[in-house]
Amino acid sequence: MQSMELLELLRRPEGKTLEFRQELSKSPERLARTVCAFANTAGGDILFGIADKTQYVVGVPDPQKLEETIENIIADWIAPDIIPTIETLVYEQSSVLVVRIYPNSSSRPHYIKKETLENATYIRVGSSNRLADLQMIEELQRLGKRRSFEEEQLIALTTDAVDFDPIANCFKPIRQLKKTDLISLKLVTEFQDKLVPTNAGMILFGKERERYFPNAKIKAVRFFGLTKDLKTIDSRDIDSYPAIAAQEAMDFIKKHANYESEISNSQQGERWNVQRSERWNIPVAAVREAIINAILHADYSQKGACIRLFIYQNRIEIENPGLLVTGLTIEDITRGISKLRNPIIGRIFNELGLIEQYGSGINKIIQECEKFGLDTPTFEEIATHFRVTIYTTPKKTPLLDDLDNAIVDVLRYQYFSNPEEGLSTKEIMNKANISQRATRNHLLSLVESGFIVEIGRGTTDPKKKYFLREEYAKIPTFIPNNKIRQNLQGILDSNVDGFTRKIEEIEKILKIPAGPIIYSENYNSNLATFVKKDIKNELSYPNKGALVL
Repeated sequence: MQSMELLELLRRPEGKTLEFRQELSKSPERLARTVCAFANTAGGDILFGIADKTQYVVGVPDPQKLEETIENIIADWIAPDIIPTIETLVYEQSSVLVVRIYPNSSSRPHYIKKETLENATYIRVGSSNRLADLQMIEELQRLGKRRSFEEEQLIALTTDAVDFDPIANCFKPIRQLKKTDLISLKLVTEFQDKLVPTNAGMILFGKERERYFPNAKIKAVRFFGLTKDLKTIDSRDIDSYPAIAAQEAMDFIKKHANYESEISNSQQGERWNVQRSERWNIPVAAVREAIINAILHADYSQKGACIRLFIYQNRIEIENPGLLVTGLTIEDITRGISKLRNPIIGRIFNELGLIEQYGSGINKIIQECEKFGLDTPTFEEIATHFRVTIYTTPKKTPLLDDLDNAIVDVLRYQYFSNPEEGLSTKEIMNKANISQRATRNHLLSLVESGFIVEIGRGTTDPKKKYFLREEYAKIPTFIPNNKIRQNLQGILDSNVDGFTRKIEEIEKILKIPAGPIIYSENYNSNLATFVKKDIKNELSYPNKGALVL
């Protein structure tokens, strides 16, 4: 790990795979719990020598001694054994100790030795360590055996427990199903010379699903306002077979949505046409993907928990029992990395055409919300559940004043041109052309609000640097239409020759590297055409370095 990787870690907030500590706690059990939680979940890094709250680099006085102490605590307190990678990194003559824990599925679950497995197994949820319940411990054990809950057999039942007719009806548009196909679909499996249902078979098409899996259903509720405390307008328990329940859930969504007309102008040559298009007032495709994902990734071993579809005045929440599959983080799934908790259910949904491509669901949810001009959906692990929140009101401009925006523009330019290098207060002051006092005051406010990250040894560190958080580098920047027209049209009408030169001029106005800016999936890359498509009052960055007008 190089010092640049240390800077990358310091720019991230604490969370599922990252924890900052100024020093080793006097209680060795506190460290043991964190190491256990990381090893049982998705791994992670613990950085020693980072001040609490401020995240200043204060360093550790004797890194070699601290490394030996940490190794002894991990060896003495945790079972099965965990072997960490420990490295000392130097930041401006201060030593930072990085303890890296790797997830090891074959050894899980890890627990604190002085207690029993049931009472001392920890998992990581967000930035905290949680005691795992019995169902989570069993899932960790299955993970070690490389088996999923849906593959387990119901040995007291026969194949008659699986209802063949609805299976055949679902597959009818695709192919004619035979009863022997239930084996290849893993809805039934062999046990001691007889065929018995799998959990997947009962969850998907069991005749007595309610008896064996009473929570394999979707609870749909439409609330009156913004919270659960207010009255409900409508509710329904959707307990049909999952392949059918997905559509019934969408019917519930559409019942409480509006189908509206949108009038837009389009230009064909010298003529302008007024076009009328119709669409739902919420991103129906995004909600559908979230519901399908919830069915595919639900932990059906959890007792007393079902999939929840809650509609509020300003958002839709889809929540399923079960955290992300062990080893995955929120960052992973937004990058298209996916692991199915229920591969049997996933394969059948894929054959039925309910999913298009494994791992594409989360990105599709994000893209559909972007098309509707909505805030980026949030993805959260809450207790032992996973929740997707899709917002249904248009995104709002961040509450920044002119000086805040000037600083953010400078740091955004730096992010796209050289993301590995931050800027000092003096550099920001000069680039933004504002006073030193104003720069310091606004930087302090932006750090407190979470827009930017401050990395240094303390408040008086002359080498302290500021970085714009990645998620804010890509948020929309709202600029009045007339300003866009005046500035960009002025460049078009100028005597500046050549496309490259005009892009350079645009860069000076927008304060963001313009080389990759002129990009749009919908419009030609011709600059004049691009500017004349000025039909929105925003600039946005859906891809790094990409500007869509």
